[in-house]
Amino acid sequence: MLSGGSASFTTSALPAGTNTIKAVYGGDSNFAASTSKAVSQVVNKATTTTTLASSQNPSNYKQSVTFTASVAPQFSGTPTGPVTFYDGTTALKTVALSGGAAKFTTSTLTSGTHSITAVYGGNSTFSGSTSVPVNQVVLVVTTTTLSSSPNPSTYGQAVAFTATVTSSLGTPPPDGETISFMKGTTVLGTGTLSGGSASFTTSTLPVGTNAIKAVYSGDSNLPGSTSKAVSQVVSKATTTTALASSLNPSNSGQSVTFTATVAPQFSGTPTGPVTFYDGTTALKSVGVSGGIAKFTTSTLARGTHSITATYGGGTSFEGSSASLTQTVN
Repeated sequence: MLSGGSASFTTSALPAGTNTIKAVYGGDSNFAASTSKAVSQVVNKATTTTTLASSQNPSNYKQSVTFTASVAPQFSGTPTGPVTFYDGTTALKTVALSGGAAKFTTSTLTSGTHSITAVYGGNSTFSGSTSVPVNQVVLVVTTTTLSSSPNPSTYGQAVAFTATVTSSLGTPPPDGETISFMKGTTVLGTGTLSGGSASFTTSTLPVGTNAIKAVYSGDSNLPGSTSKAVSQVVSKATTTTALASSLNPSNSGQSVTFTATVAPQFSGTPTGPVTFYDGTTALKSVGVSGGIAKFTTSTLARGTHSITATYGGGTSFEGSSASLTQTVN
């Protein structure tokens, strides 16, 4: 509407190119209508800004990663047209913009660092633009698993731990690399990889539940990994006690030495007390040393005595006993 002989109109919807614009006055009861000379309104394409984002960076080898390109206009409007995703100079895929965004998902990037860019090709209204590169880091992953046999086991029994290392490359680490077998922060032993597996055998685990892990330290090409803990249950070992007399029969007042020998089920050296009995009467308790406990007496009365040596067991061994008949003349 005219005001003081002038009227204004604002628009941002003119297409790119040369637009011929005229102003037409329709006249009224006092003034005749008229049309202005044309104004050639030149509208240039609007510039755009393309940004690129990765859904996961760094990512693991063979892991799906989605790249999202967002194309923003200089002023207003919604850009349409193609976006091409590049790895360096290699075109990966062309995707049409939708709502100003284009997405591309891949799981085929090789290990290493990739310079990914998104190039918007523009259209009749918007100029093209290229994103700042995203340096997509693709990592190789290793997985270490651990098993044991037998489990549960008995104290002193040999237990074999086997670690297996795989990688997301589909090939195991090179032969000759080392696996550490650990209980907490203590290294129990090591094994050498062959065909992706390494073994370690021990018979010294204490009684109870032992949390054992296998640790692969990695190398220049493969990252390290640690297995989940294996709960190795170790039970007390049984023992066998043997009893011998130094002199049987013996004479009244004569010294007799009774020797109890405590043998383990598998390995190790039992410790703890051995109690010597004459029937149900306790004679003496002696600590086992080197698997042996000795008791010497010269006070046995004439007659027949049922002598028993009872090993009371320890933290690693079950108890056991043995008997003999001692004749005193």
